[in-house]
Amino acid sequence: MLSDLSRFLESLSQSRFRLAQGEALFRKDDAVLALHVLRIGEVHVVRHGVSGNRLILQRAGPGSVVSEPSVHSERYHCDAVAICQTEGYSIPRALFVVSMAENPAMASLWTRHLAREAQKARSKAELLTLKTVSERLDAWLDLNDAALPTRGKWQEIASEIGVSREALYREIATRRKQDRATDS
Repeated sequence: MLSDLSRFLESLSQSRFRLAQGEALFRKDDAVLALHVLRIGEVHVVRHGVSGNRLILQRAGPGSVVSEPSVHSERYHCDAVAICQTEGYSIPRALFVVSMAENPAMASLWTRHLAREAQKARSKAELLTLKTVSERLDAWLDLNDAALPTRGKWQEIASEIGVSREALYREIATRRKQDRATDS
């Protein structure tokens, strides 16, 4: 997030929160009362499908605003769950809306922030149109600086790219096998 916008948001902060791993910042259908910004940790904004599948809509880390579009909704349309020990601050929704209306420079920075987030969301949507696990993983790696996280995080990638954990694990194993064959 832009540092000027970050400082402005923090100046509006009226409360802080701490979440343990697995604890919800908010749940689907909760009233939207505040805008939340992370300082430490990670929160995933997730939507659960009818068949029980879990789709990660946002992976929010330090400096991220969690579920920005919700500021213009009465109720959340998804869950936000801490992936690890997480801390942040909250800005009352009404205060945020009034502050943006009264400060055109900050409103412009907010708009630029939202535009970048929309670009990320479109990239993710495009990723989900790809047919194979290999294509989806390649696109995910391109969007995330070609860095595959540690094994414990692979199931999160599977959720994010819309494939089963097993399919992703097979793809990673195939790639590693190919890399070993190339290195030989």
